[in-house]
Amino acid sequence: MVVSMVTTVREWLAVVSDTINSQNIEVSVGMFVQSLSSISELEMQYTVNIYFRLSWIDPRLIYNHTAEYLSVDAFWMTKLWLPDPYFINSKEEHFHTVTVPNILLRVYPDGMIMYSQRLSLTLACNMELSQFPMDTQVCDIQIMSYAFTTEDIVLKWMDVDMNEDVELPEFDVSKHMEKGDCTEVHVTGNVTGTFSCLIGKFTLTRRLSYYMVQTYVPSILIVVLSWVNFWLDANATPARVSLGLLCVLTMTTQNSGIISTLPRVSYVKSIDVWSSACLVFVFGALVEFAFVNVQSRKKEVLDRKLTAKGRAHRSIMTLASAAVDRDVEDPEKASRCSRHALLLTAERIDFVSRIIFPFTFLIFNLIYWQYYL
Repeated sequence: MVVSMVTTVREWLAVVSDTINSQNIEVSVGMFVQSLSSISELEMQYTVNIYFRLSWIDPRLIYNHTAEYLSVDAFWMTKLWLPDPYFINSKEEHFHTVTVPNILLRVYPDGMIMYSQRLSLTLACNMELSQFPMDTQVCDIQIMSYAFTTEDIVLKWMDVDMNEDVELPEFDVSKHMEKGDCTEVHVTGNVTGTFSCLIGKFTLTRRLSYYMVQTYVPSILIVVLSWVNFWLDANATPARVSLGLLCVLTMTTQNSGIISTLPRVSYVKSIDVWSSACLVFVFGALVEFAFVNVQSRKKEVLDRKLTAKGRAHRSIMTLASAAVDRDVEDPEKASRCSRHALLLTAERIDFVSRIIFPFTFLIFNLIYWQYYL
């Protein structure tokens, strides 16, 4: 039985080869992309619904008839030889069978066969996310002959069209699919051969507007909110601590939400740079208050020392002579100078922070947007 089948296939290939004066059969591959959906960065995949078309010549089916072509139902598919292309990067495939199998089969007088079938495919897409969310992804669809090498079958592209109504909420889809050839030598176990392969590429440009509204603008507002600390009194400890912690926790929660929607990659993404920088700014505002608070507590200690030394100095003045009084350093004056210096230091920290933090954040934004855009 097996020997008979192999002989039959070889005889058929010989007949076809003699007819078209070639060493192999040319199978034209085309498709109409009905829809693109379910693009997942986490799973590195996307879903496409297509009308998959194949066209080839079978000289055994040449006939004389006035009709342009004959439409054949799916039952006759078992009686005909069909090419064996498959999708290399496919994860899941679904054939549409409602209300009947969605298959079109036409036979033309010159022996050309037109075969079309509706398919839904979930395909792998190796995304490069270092520019996320300002990235452009190229997702491909790879088609290869499963059993026949290039000595038997050669796949060629024909028309590839896309539905003009294809729209994605997060991406701008190029209506032109780039077509190419990926034929190469494959080694699988003991099977070695050159298998004809075609590749089509979809270009998807991510829309930044969603992330501007949901990520960038809120994080900017959180950073600006953390700067309110610089205008609050240094002694308003509960207010400044609460505000600082609130900003830090909010940024941490936002970062966690972003990370949960992305795969764990070994490189740094642009959204990681932004989130980390914003977290550093709000954390820096909290640390700034800690330093100011230390300076304020030093001032309180000096106030107590000033009061004690003032009382002691007045007692000494009542007992000491005028000459000795001129030689004794005025402790109240020295303490007042030290306290004044500390007050200027604490206030100056807040004043300088009001300038340094916004200016640094502005410089970071200029560098960030210029680099990634």
